[in-house]
Amino acid sequence: MSASPISKEIALRIGLAARELPDTDPGRLLRVLNDAIGLPPTVKRLEKLTVEVLKSAGDGEFADMDKAAVKSALACLKGENEISAEPLPESEAYAEGEMPNSIRVAFASNKGEMLDGHFGSCRRFLIYQVSSDSSRLIDIRAVEQR
Repeated sequence: MSASPISKEIALRIGLAARELPDTDPGRLLRVLNDAIGLPPTVKRLEKLTVEVLKSAGDGEFADMDKAAVKSALACLKGENEISAEPLPESEAYAEGEMPNSIRVAFASNKGEMLDGHFGSCRRFLIYQVSSDSSRLIDIRAVEQR
């Protein structure tokens, strides 16, 4: 017996939801979803999910996770998130050499100007030029969604 494939939309929802949960890849989330709603995940099944069910499924796999992170993941699973809806910080123009003795630093970000991402699974990188007396956001680089 072969498993039913999931749609690209559901796969994207699961991938985005996994990014919202610390130390969680799509495989881990799928194991929890299997316990919570069964496989394959469908739009109908995902609509019935609640924070409480998601936190308790898989023998409480996500029980200790921050409720806000689980809510955010649930919004992704239900298709309620809009990636572009969050306001992004304004970057400032920068020309090479403007800030002597500075370095360029990339920070992983998932929400607005928060430095809350993981380098392997974030939505964007905030690029700062930093010296001992100042810092400047010079670029925002979106991560390609796969």
